[in-house]
Amino acid sequence: MTRTIDTTKETEFDVIVIGAGEAGAMAAIGAARRGSRVLLAAADRFVGGHQGFTIVFPDVEQAKNPFVLVGAAKEYLTKVANNRPERRLGRYIRTGALTKPAWAQRAWAEMLAAEPNIKLILDSPLRSVTKSGTSITSVTVGSLANPVTYTTSGYYIDATVNGDLLRMAGLSHAIGRESTALYSESGAGVLAPISFAGPAAVDPYVTPGVPASGLCYGIDPGVNGDGSAPEAIGSGDGRVQPFSYRMFWTSYAADKIAFPTPDMSRYNPAHYELLGRAMALQPSYYADITHVFTFYDCGGGDGVAPAGPTPLTYADINDAGTLSVAYPATAEVQEYVTATPERRAEIAENCKQYTLGFIYWLQHSGDSRIPAALITSLNRYGLSNKEWKRWGGFPPLLYVREGCRLVGDFVFDTSYIAVNNGFRNEQIAIGYYGRDSKIIRRIVSGGVVKGEGAKLTGYLATNEFGFPIPAKIMFPKVAECTNMLVVGQPSLSREVWLSLRMSMTLMEIGYAGGVAAAQLAENGGNVQDIDVPELVKTVDVMETADKIILTAGSDSYFQNQGTDTVVGTWTLESNRYPYVGQGAKTIAAGSTASHTFALNVWKTAAYEVCFMYTPADSIGNGDVGRATNLSVTINHADGVATRTVNQQYPGGHGGFWESLGIFTFRYGAPSPDTVVINAAGSNGIVSVAAIGLRLIE
Repeated sequence: MTRTIDTTKETEFDVIVIGAGEAGAMAAIGAARRGSRVLLAAADRFVGGHQGFTIVFPDVEQAKNPFVLVGAAKEYLTKVANNRPERRLGRYIRTGALTKPAWAQRAWAEMLAAEPNIKLILDSPLRSVTKSGTSITSVTVGSLANPVTYTTSGYYIDATVNGDLLRMAGLSHAIGRESTALYSESGAGVLAPISFAGPAAVDPYVTPGVPASGLCYGIDPGVNGDGSAPEAIGSGDGRVQPFSYRMFWTSYAADKIAFPTPDMSRYNPAHYELLGRAMALQPSYYADITHVFTFYDCGGGDGVAPAGPTPLTYADINDAGTLSVAYPATAEVQEYVTATPERRAEIAENCKQYTLGFIYWLQHSGDSRIPAALITSLNRYGLSNKEWKRWGGFPPLLYVREGCRLVGDFVFDTSYIAVNNGFRNEQIAIGYYGRDSKIIRRIVSGGVVKGEGAKLTGYLATNEFGFPIPAKIMFPKVAECTNMLVVGQPSLSREVWLSLRMSMTLMEIGYAGGVAAAQLAENGGNVQDIDVPELVKTVDVMETADKIILTAGSDSYFQNQGTDTVVGTWTLESNRYPYVGQGAKTIAAGSTASHTFALNVWKTAAYEVCFMYTPADSIGNGDVGRATNLSVTINHADGVATRTVNQQYPGGHGGFWESLGIFTFRYGAPSPDTVVINAAGSNGIVSVAAIGLRLIE
C-alpha cells in the first residue's frame, strides 16, 4: 500500500529533487543554501552519481579548465583537490586532475553534510507522478513493496539521468538521435559507417561467409534483421549510446586484487567473437592493451602521477577500439531508458556479467587469437582493494550516457554553440567540451562489420569554447508544466547533449536549478517566469558578485561601476572567452594606447585587483599573438605598483580573473585610485576585458 507523507506533520518541503546524481546533488545543495527545505530522492545509494561511483577521471582538460571550472563544479573539484598533495585547484588541474573514487565520495559527503535543510532518502526510485493541469501535485518513490508519496506546494526538479520525472509527467521529450533536418545540425542523426577494425574486414556471421547462420553477438540486427542499416545518413532513429562500467584498475601490488570471475552459467565466449576475429587479422595491433581499453591516468600509490611508461599505477578504464567494455546489446541499451527500476537492475547486471566475461575471456579462455603480449599487459592489473571495497572493487553504478531529454518551448541546438550566442545575461553554466559519442551500433555493410555513430569533435573552435548556457534550458513548455525544472536531461538537442553531458557541466546546471527552485519557492509563479537576472547574479558563473566590475567593452550591466578613460583605437572582440559585458577590447602590439579604470569605491579598504582578458586561442596552450610583457600600473592609496602580465597564459591561479595583488583603494565615485593598462611597448596584441576590485574583509 502506498503511504502518503503528511508534510504538515513531518517536513514541509519547498523543493523536491528526484535523482541524486551530479545534477541532483548540486540542485539540492543550491536550493538548501538559499533557505529551502529540500527532499532529495536517490534511486539508489550513490549520491553524486557517476562522479565517485563509476567515473573516476573527471573529464577536465588541463589546458582548458582553468577558464571554465566555475561555481558548483569548481567548488566540488576544489574539495577533491584538498584530498591531494597540491591542496589547490589550479595546480590540481594542471597536474592532470588525478582522482580516486574515495576522494569524490568524500567531497560529496562534505558538501551535503553542510546542508541541514536537505532530507536525503535512498533506494527511492520514482514510481509515479500525479498532475493537476500544468502542475505536478505529487511524486511516489520507493520500492514496489513500500512506496511513499510526497507532495509540496513548492517546486519539483527532475535530476534523473534518464529523464524519468519529465517523462512520467507527460512532458514533451526526445530519446536518442534526431535528424539533421530537425534543428539544421550537420552531424546529427545516422552517420556513415566506418571501419570496424582498421583495414581488417571482419566477417559478421556466426559461420563465416554464411548469412543464414546468423549474426555474431554485438551486431545490431536492425529493422531488416540482417544487420544492415537502411536508414538514410542524417535521419533520426532514436538510438542512444551504449553504457558501461568504468572500472578502477591498479598495478600496485599492495592494493591489487584479481578481477572477479563472471557467473559461469552466463559466460559465453561467443560474445567476444568479433574481437577475436579482429585480433586474428591484426595481432600486432591488438597486442597493445590501449587498443582494447582506454586508460585514464589516476596517479600512483601516493596519488602522484607515476614516472615512466605503462603500466599505470591507477587508471580509470573506458571503452576503446573494436569491441570493449561498452555494452553492445543495443536492444537492452534502448530499453533501459524507459524501463522499470527492476528491469534496469536486470540490464545492469547483464552488462556487469558481459564486462566480467570480457576480461575473463581475455585472461583465461586460451583463445589462440588473443595476443600473448595483451594477456601479459592485462595480467599486470586488477581491481583496487581500497576502492569500492563494499562491492569487491567493482564499480557499483552503471555509467548511463544519455536518456530521455526534455523538449521545452526553447531547445538549445548547435547553432548556439558560440561564445557570443546572446545568452551572456541569462548564463547559468559554461559549455566547454566537444561532442562525444561512443559507437551506437555495429552493422553489416558490404559483407563485413562496420561501426556507426561514433564521434569526438575534440577541442571546440575558438569562437565556441566557453559558450554561455541559458536558464531556459531547464523550463518545460509552459502549456505542459509550470512547477518543475529539469536539470538532469534539459532541453537540448542530442548533438548539444553530447557536449553538455560531462559531469562538471551537469553540476553547474543542477546547482542553478536548485537556486532557481528556491527563488521560486520564495516568490511564487511559474518556472518560466522566474527572475532570470536575479538567478544569474546568485549563481554568478563569471564570478562578478564579489567584485566591483568595470568592463572595457561598454555594456548596460556594468557601465555604472566606474569610468574607463580610453586612449587609442581599440577593437571590440566578442568571439573569444572569457569576458563579461559585450566583449574584450584589443589593440596591436606596441600601440601607444591605454585603458585607465577608475572604479566606484564605496568604502576605503583593501581590495584585490583582478584582471580579466582573453587569450588568442581561448584554450591556454599559449599563443605568440598575445603580449607577454603587458604593463599594468596600480595607483593606490599608498603609492604606485607595477605589474607585468603575460597574456598568453591568463587565469593566474585556476580561474579567468588574474590577481594583480591587494591594495588600498579610497572612497569615491569614481575613486581617485586607478588601474592603468598601458599597451605601449607591448610585444604582442593586448587584450582587456575587465577590471574587478574584490573587497578584502
